[in-house]
Amino acid sequence: MALECFQALLAFTGDGPCPPNMEVHLIHRILQICRESRKAPELQQEVYCQVLKQMTYNKSLARDSCFRCYQILYIMTAYFPCCEPLLGTVQQYLKTVSRCGSKSLVVVARACFQQLQRSTSIGGRVYYPSPMEIKALLVGKGLRWIFVNLPGAQRQSVKVHMGTTVGDVTQRLCERLGVTVKEHVEEYGITWGESAEKLQGPLRSSLYIMDLLQDLQSRERASQELWFYRISWTEKLVLDHKLSIDMQYHQVLRLYETGQLLMRREHEPISQAERASRLAALKHRATGACFPPNRCELKASIPADMWPAYDEDYWMKKVLFYLDELLQKRRSATEAKMMFLDIASSFPLFGTTLLLLANLRPGQVHTRPTNARACAHRKDGAVDWTSLPEQVLVNIYSLLPLPERFSMSLSCKEWSLAFRSPALWRKVTIRVESGSAHPWILMLLQYGHLMESVRILWNDDNGTQASAIVEHLVHLRRSKLQSLTLISGEDFGSNFNSLQESLGILFDVSPGNTSGFRVVDFTHLSGQLEDATLISLAISNPSLERLLIANRQPAIRLQPSSLLTILRSCRRLSHLAVWNSALAEDVALSFLQRIRAPLQLLELHYDGSTSGIMSNQVWKKLKEQLPKLEVSLHFSADMDGGLMLGVLQPDIPLTSLDIASGSSLSAVLCHVAHQYHHRIKDVTIHGLETPEGAAAAMVLRKRCGQLQQITYCSPT
Repeated sequence: MALECFQALLAFTGDGPCPPNMEVHLIHRILQICRESRKAPELQQEVYCQVLKQMTYNKSLARDSCFRCYQILYIMTAYFPCCEPLLGTVQQYLKTVSRCGSKSLVVVARACFQQLQRSTSIGGRVYYPSPMEIKALLVGKGLRWIFVNLPGAQRQSVKVHMGTTVGDVTQRLCERLGVTVKEHVEEYGITWGESAEKLQGPLRSSLYIMDLLQDLQSRERASQELWFYRISWTEKLVLDHKLSIDMQYHQVLRLYETGQLLMRREHEPISQAERASRLAALKHRATGACFPPNRCELKASIPADMWPAYDEDYWMKKVLFYLDELLQKRRSATEAKMMFLDIASSFPLFGTTLLLLANLRPGQVHTRPTNARACAHRKDGAVDWTSLPEQVLVNIYSLLPLPERFSMSLSCKEWSLAFRSPALWRKVTIRVESGSAHPWILMLLQYGHLMESVRILWNDDNGTQASAIVEHLVHLRRSKLQSLTLISGEDFGSNFNSLQESLGILFDVSPGNTSGFRVVDFTHLSGQLEDATLISLAISNPSLERLLIANRQPAIRLQPSSLLTILRSCRRLSHLAVWNSALAEDVALSFLQRIRAPLQLLELHYDGSTSGIMSNQVWKKLKEQLPKLEVSLHFSADMDGGLMLGVLQPDIPLTSLDIASGSSLSAVLCHVAHQYHHRIKDVTIHGLETPEGAAAAMVLRKRCGQLQQITYCSPT
């Protein structure tokens, strides 16, 4: 066996015959003999002696013979500790090379010495090195990157090598957190799991990282990830580093949300409802938000056993009070996290962990689902298309309109199951044609609870059927609907009243456990909705983020007072499109309220009237306090050039312009090029291109550095 090891050593270093691509086999054979023989300790010392002799006064004709010997020695030190009396000799040899050796050998000799000390103290590795690990080592790439997850969806990259242990990775991550005291470092650890909710116990600090990765792969746990977290909470919280604050906050937040931090204590000076409200406000501010939470966020921020004690309005009022207090004091998201940790650390059971124990009956077995095959074949050699994976079928379905999808689903049972995949029903486009309302209503009853975004399209003759479909959206159970877009023909006619009634019913329904609508788009709807319908939409859906009601003629003439009511209810609104009749200076100034999301895009449509023309002073305030605000202006064909120039105030943050070709086009475009050359990005001109318009467009292209395109829309 010693002779076989020596022959393998000579073959690996190039001093003996070696078939091509056999390096991995030779290394594994040497390790196998040294571990599995009856006289393993003696053979390990023998191989050490063989390697040392090959490195001493090496006069081999092979160019990298000596370096290959050091590579084998590095692998040996990672797997087998060297025993006395040879240990002192090997250590002295490596120290001498580290001090007096050539530059190419100093680094590898130092690595061998450090690995020898590690294996002597904690033992060697368990699994043989993988082929990829050996091949990387042969080309001088002994380091590799691994990723470790931290609470709060943060990811840290760490360099590891053949001898890196879990304790080494923990030490490096603690240094990034600003944790250097030994007692504090011992409170952190690494584990593995599929997600933050399914973590295993902490791993031993002496476990080799490479062994851990190979163990996870051998057990078909390739989807598992490494997680770094705080194991115990005996020592004081370290709040001197942003990364440390984020990590501890998200870990404590999860314990609080799952009910593992018991809040009740006798003779408290402050009620539990007040404390829960303060923590909910801190949690919301920790996300960086300056607008109120929606229903789902509010309920998730209050402990489940305390939520039924008061109604939703009480909790919302309390949380908004504390949130306004945080904003007045200009508390940042990091400061909110620190305040949350300070309060949570005062709980009597802070630092404890509650475990859920499963009571399984004897003989109860959990089976692992088998992996889907890519495509199977029948006995006659033909392809069995019924065995296509579900993801492939879902991708095919997504390329087809609904009638073809339904026909495809009737082919076989497997394809029918894929037709029910939730991914297919998140975004749905309903094209209403003659006689198609009833099938769509059946689809809504069966798959409506999976829909998140719905677009309804119909022509002038199918308005009644479209109204019936909108009305059936009300009856969706466990609705996830967040986006609604209506696209009608140019003349809705007498059926518009029935649609408005259906929308009123839909908007009056409280979303319950859902967050409600976030996007409502009536841009391509022909008809004038009443103010009451839109106000009910806002009151029932305070989480609204995009409200686009600047539609085609007849336009939705929303009154300024009604728009102000909508803005007071929907404090998350960041994208608004309205006609100029709805805008007034007090409405515009309401965008600057403290507890609301910053407005990012404002689309204003002007029809030739003088209403909605704001002063430059108001635009200046909006521009200063909302630096990311973009304004898009749309001028109708019958609007006078003088009114256009009156609208175009100097401090308006104009980024997009939609204008009709006419006698005043050249003057307006030249004014835009002079006044907004540093912001304007897009210009759309309706009508045929004229010489004057072409000259003005050329001025725009030359002066406006941010301009991306000028589009001409010819009349049909």
